[in-house]
Amino acid sequence: MQSSSALTPALPGVAPPSGAAGSSSAASAGPVACADDDGDGLCNDVDACREVQQDDGADVDRDGVPDACDRCGISVALALGPLFYFPLDEAGSAEEAINLGRVRQNARYVGPVTRNQLGVSDPDGRAVHLRGEQDGQFSSVTLLNVAEFPGTALTAMFWVRTSKTSTFTVVSYGLATSLNELGIIFEGATIRVTLNSSAFIGSGLDAQALADGAWHHVAFSWQGASGQFYFDGAPAGPALATVAGAEETGGRSIPVTGPLALRPGGVLVLGQEQDSLNGGFDVAQALLGGLDEVAIYDRALSAGEIRSIFEATTCGERCDGEDNDGDGRIDEGLLGTGPACAASSCQAILDAGQAFGTGQYHLASSPGAPVTCTF
Repeated sequence: MQSSSALTPALPGVAPPSGAAGSSSAASAGPVACADDDGDGLCNDVDACREVQQDDGADVDRDGVPDACDRCGISVALALGPLFYFPLDEAGSAEEAINLGRVRQNARYVGPVTRNQLGVSDPDGRAVHLRGEQDGQFSSVTLLNVAEFPGTALTAMFWVRTSKTSTFTVVSYGLATSLNELGIIFEGATIRVTLNSSAFIGSGLDAQALADGAWHHVAFSWQGASGQFYFDGAPAGPALATVAGAEETGGRSIPVTGPLALRPGGVLVLGQEQDSLNGGFDVAQALLGGLDEVAIYDRALSAGEIRSIFEATTCGERCDGEDNDGDGRIDEGLLGTGPACAASSCQAILDAGQAFGTGQYHLASSPGAPVTCTF
């Protein structure tokens, strides 16, 4: 929370409270849309947005008001109270991946991870590029000795960018007694989810379509006996049954014998699958590509909440040649990442600062299929 000595501008359409810097008799006489409920001398986001518990002090959408209740930017996701939120915005030499969630533990970058790449979060978000393996080290974002973890309900979400159509792992959480306590593993056209080392296969998913070299938002919401995937803000496939009799067969799944409940104290690895605790990595199972805005909640978010996070991360920018979010830039963070936002050339992507390393991009000359740009 900001101190009263660092007063923020009033919210649009909101008169500042009496005594706030910049207020006048005319302003205080007008209608007041929020009260200074927390007594900090500010009529700010904590007062005006009931779901917000803490003012983050950042002007995410650059409207002149540093408010967490802007329906734009990562503050929408943060306002919903994640246990873990890794924006992955660090500079190239950073060792820690900062966690903005409620659990006060940061992760560490391991192996060949390129930081400070173009990300999806408007306006200046960055991302990481996981490159697999180099000199015996495997690329990951790793958090040891996790102090708190979801139990009987969770939502895990992330933005991913890859052209890998074979197996890759985004989330792997393991304990010494349950290496697959939580896993989200893409296996071609399907996704394998592990809970308490019981494995469940998502059906009716077009998971292969996510490996097109563009950024995609993926969320998995689970509570008790059922889970649901969301791709780019919309439900993907039918609900996933997570009960006895629905497990994957073939020896990789522990039978469900009662209600599933996850446990703390393990190791969280992003980008690799653990075949031993914090080890047993295989580049064939690794994520090769971009990762951004990773979040884990200890409840099942609603479809509307997931949609709001998806839309807010890029501040509603669309590939229509318009400055949709009013920040003075057009389609930032989107150039060349999808057929509707094709670039004129690889050089145009580079010149615009939109290059996310060598990989697949969409160009106007072949809008139906991505091509390789080398940077």
